[in-house]
Amino acid sequence: VTTLGEAGAKYQTNDLGVGYGTSQLFGNLNASLAADKVKVSWTLDPHFREFMSRNVNREAIATNVFGGKAKPVYGLVTPANEAWYNPNIKKYPFDPTAAMSAASSGFKIVEREGKPQLVDVVDRTVKLTLYYPKGEIAEGIQKQLVEDFAKAGVPLKATAVDPGKLLTQYIVPGKFELVLWRMDGFGPDPISYMPAMMQNGTEHYYLRTPSGSSSPLEFETLVGRLMRSQQDKKLDADRQKDFNEAQKLWAEGNTVSYIVADDILIAYDKRLGNFQPVPVIPYATWNSELLFFKQ
Repeated sequence: VTTLGEAGAKYQTNDLGVGYGTSQLFGNLNASLAADKVKVSWTLDPHFREFMSRNVNREAIATNVFGGKAKPVYGLVTPANEAWYNPNIKKYPFDPTAAMSAASSGFKIVEREGKPQLVDVVDRTVKLTLYYPKGEIAEGIQKQLVEDFAKAGVPLKATAVDPGKLLTQYIVPGKFELVLWRMDGFGPDPISYMPAMMQNGTEHYYLRTPSGSSSPLEFETLVGRLMRSQQDKKLDADRQKDFNEAQKLWAEGNTVSYIVADDILIAYDKRLGNFQPVPVIPYATWNSELLFFKQ
């Protein structure tokens, strides 16, 4: 915990470090729902997904958008979850040269109107619509994404949408090409990640596969087996082995470009007794029945 300073005589502000939530970028991988099947074919290509991830300047976003109060991340589980976080997952950091090398088997850069433009093997222009939730933070992130993707030859048409509408009318029904989203609500136990990591999970937004059906992505089947396996085991050491492997496969699949985990900043009245904030929702009120004002 870092003390940020006093806010008047009565209040204190603290930085609890990164939380469990992440800002993330993902494309639509569901060909049966998407309006443009060609664009789904791009995002289904693991080389193109690596291209996207390596054009996300996480450091710049952490500095310019969050004022340094965020950390670059490359997976769903953040360092806030000290007991279960796997630091050894595959990472695809910002590297435009490596990005183009990854995509070179199916894409190339040409010059159009004096600007670089990525095209696929049949010379189709690669351009995408990016939906993002209305709000100051998302606005800052999308500006950095639009700038960096333009340099990489991929124009993004960024459109702000009310967060609730974005989720229910675009993400869940699969009516999007590319989405900037913030996901939170996880707890310390690996079970809390199952809605996002299981192929039929309620927060498996980029490609939700109905129960009884098979995902077109082989690694998802393996992740599902590991997540069910760790859920059924009793010893933490055994669960850790399964969950570490699930995180590893998830990162290698790279269906989501994780961007940053933002710090949890807390301001509180210094008269408050037994105040013990944590970087997990609900942050400051998890022990509300024990809080009191000092006399």
